[in-house]
Amino acid sequence: MTTKNADIGLVGLAVMGQNLALNIADHGYTIAVYNRDPKKMVNFIEECKKNEPSHENVVGHADLASFVLSIKRPRKIVLLVKAGSGLVTFGASTSAGVPESFAHETIVLPLNDIEALKHCMETYKDEIACAIIEPIPANNGLLLQEKTFLLALRELCTNTTFYCFLMR
Repeated sequence: MTTKNADIGLVGLAVMGQNLALNIADHGYTIAVYNRDPKKMVNFIEECKKNEPSHENVVGHADLASFVLSIKRPRKIVLLVKAGSGLVTFGASTSAGVPESFAHETIVLPLNDIEALKHCMETYKDEIACAIIEPIPANNGLLLQEKTFLLALRELCTNTTFYCFLMR
């Protein structure tokens, strides 16, 4: 829709995605948004223009190429997906609209393995933008992360350039 450079991108404009996008925009960041259903994105942008003071910070894109190219480097993209979208299926996308390439770019680590986490962050330090974790993932048997693991993740992200997203 526009070529304004975004600070961050967000894929997935269901209720959580819309609210997260507005929260980011309200904090002064420009956010590019994309949804697999272009009508949903257009409706969201129209509603923003009518109701949101920070609507100029929300930039909609109807195709993935323009979406990705609109985000400043290093690109930071939040990908919101339905449960079972490739994260616990070892790269096999099970959610409509999630390209296989997105699922294949996901690094899955053993549960609560701090050494594997450190090794991954060191090995891929120039390729990883963020760590995303759901501390209490209920969609795969309620596998709980240990508090020591979550604290180690937070500390490692704080001491690097990685963002840390705790999903709930």
